[in-house]
Amino acid sequence: MVSPLAWLLDEIGASDLSWSADALDLRIKGNVAHDVFERVFPAGADVPDADALALAIGPAFERALSRHAAFLRGAAWDMERTGLEREIRQAALRWRDHLLGLGVRILGNETWLAGEARGIRLRGKADTILELPDGAILIVDHKKSGTAGRRARMEARWDLQVGLYRDMLLRPIRNEGDGSEPLIGRTVGIGYHLMNDGGLLTSGLALGPGSTARDMGDAVNEAAMERLELRMAEVGNGRIVLNTSREERFFKEECGFTPYALTDGSPLVRAFIRDVEEE
Repeated sequence: MVSPLAWLLDEIGASDLSWSADALDLRIKGNVAHDVFERVFPAGADVPDADALALAIGPAFERALSRHAAFLRGAAWDMERTGLEREIRQAALRWRDHLLGLGVRILGNETWLAGEARGIRLRGKADTILELPDGAILIVDHKKSGTAGRRARMEARWDLQVGLYRDMLLRPIRNEGDGSEPLIGRTVGIGYHLMNDGGLLTSGLALGPGSTARDMGDAVNEAAMERLELRMAEVGNGRIVLNTSREERFFKEECGFTPYALTDGSPLVRAFIRDVEEE
């Protein structure tokens, strides 16, 4: 959606392989936090009480470090490691409050979904799938970020990710033994849980009075889907449209998100950005 050239380079494996020092970046923080949440909020189990949750986080955090960030065990990273564990612990306790307020059951974590959205065949992994008391489904993506940026993106109708998961369930592509039978035919809503401040932004469902989630309406992804359909049509016709010098500013100011495909992607993407005059 952001850069067809960045997408193409990723598809053919033309990525930057230069060495860089270990760094506790947003991706690593997110991987560790997701791993911890999957372990301390298991599918099919009751929401843990606060004391049990507090005890479970430490071992889950150590396991997540082994899988995603072993370098954080070094003495030089003591402060960062302690800070990250504290952030995840606080986020888990806030998420527990959301689960209790919603009165939900956790149906699945890191669940693969496959389906079709506006003619595009998709496959993706949902962070967690919740069943509400009335039988509706809420697909939630955990983000290691704050609420303000995601809210701005949803208000601008440029959100995309979780809405595609909903579309996959509405028009599923089934495989034998895929385990998605309990999810088919339900009313489906989506949500983002913002770990840094505990916000929960939802779309597509009216949640009960016990929830502190904020409903963002039903149009959170309209502009993003229009752009995605345009890009897919171009690629389908064998055209890779290069980005222009206006687009980084457009995505940041108008769409409410940082276009990492332009700012942190391949140097080839920036090398082939077309200069255009600002209006």
